[in-house]
Amino acid sequence: MSRSKPSRRRHLSSAFARHASHQIAAAIEPLEQRLVMSAIVVNTFVDQIDAPSSHTVSLRDAITRADQSHGATISFDPKVFATHRLISLTPANGGLELSETAGPITIVGPAAGVSVGGADASNILVVDQLVTASITGLSIVGGGGSSAYAGTGVTNNGNLTITNSVISDNNFGGINNAGTLVLRNSTVTDNQLDYGPSSGGGIENTGTATVTGCNISNNAANAGGLGHGEAPPGDGGGIENGGNTHAGQQHPVGKLRRRQWRRNR
Repeated sequence: MSRSKPSRRRHLSSAFARHASHQIAAAIEPLEQRLVMSAIVVNTFVDQIDAPSSHTVSLRDAITRADQSHGATISFDPKVFATHRLISLTPANGGLELSETAGPITIVGPAAGVSVGGADASNILVVDQLVTASITGLSIVGGGGSSAYAGTGVTNNGNLTITNSVISDNNFGGINNAGTLVLRNSTVTDNQLDYGPSSGGGIENTGTATVTGCNISNNAANAGGLGHGEAPPGDGGGIENGGNTHAGQQHPVGKLRRRQWRRNR
């Protein structure tokens, strides 16, 4: 009894399967390790500390989570922040600190705007060394305190970019920069230094700062007490530059008064 030969169709099917299997195996290559940044949404304007498992996320919670990750983007719930809100920092909790160095931290404000401030005896926002961060669409306001060196709006020791934001009404200067700062299309106004002799009511720079398209006006540097003038013994009511400051030519710094710019010698 003779055996029947395999059909040509079956032979071609087997050959095709072996060829396809070889191609798939050859196409599998190891992928490089990639870190995916977290997306964190702030859904309350109350300054509180919540458990990591909580569904309520304050700005302070969001920053804490970002500081424990390899980079994060922080945004704001458009329903909760449908109108301009104030996040008034609780004095007992102090200011906000960005400390994550493994990846960038980005904070993007809501379309309606949000103000962050009111931390008595604290600097509102501190960026630590080696941290890369960017802030867009925030108002940093009302940093205060009853002791010297308390109440700076933004203290930067890292690499910080601020865009379309407002830094105002802080009683120990608007921005203190010892790192690398890029300030774009923002307003720095009505900041003052209450303790003296003092320098840099708007911006005190001892690092590298690039300023383009900004309004820097009505800032004061005073030697003790409150005041809104721009007169000695304080130096640099607007910008006190002890490092490198580059003011953009295409989008020049606006409303600089004569006594607002003074370079350290």
